[in-house]
Amino acid sequence: MVGLDRWQYPWIIMGVVVLGLSGIGGYLGYPIATIFAFVVGVGFLSIVINPRAYPIVITGIGILSVALSGLLLVWEWSLLTVVILALVGIGAVVRGVHTYLNMEPEQ
Repeated sequence: MVGLDRWQYPWIIMGVVVLGLSGIGGYLGYPIATIFAFVVGVGFLSIVINPRAYPIVITGIGILSVALSGLLLVWEWSLLTVVILALVGIGAVVRGVHTYLNMEPEQ
């Protein structure tokens, strides 16, 4: 059995919570929220398995957030929802790219 490090616990908790929200979104009939939350939850759990995938996963979640905010804008959702999702997505893309550029090369 493989042990867990302390840094992995928050990622596991966030992944499980987001996957739980995905299930609730599916139960309530929001397919967009279900698919988005499922992808984010699986991304968080993949960081636990492969920590070097962090910048790629976070950048992907950011790109997905920005794309979803544009889609929700077309579907005339609340402007507050669209703006918050877009800002979070842009921040995630910037953080992912910054982390990728500052990673130490693999030995």
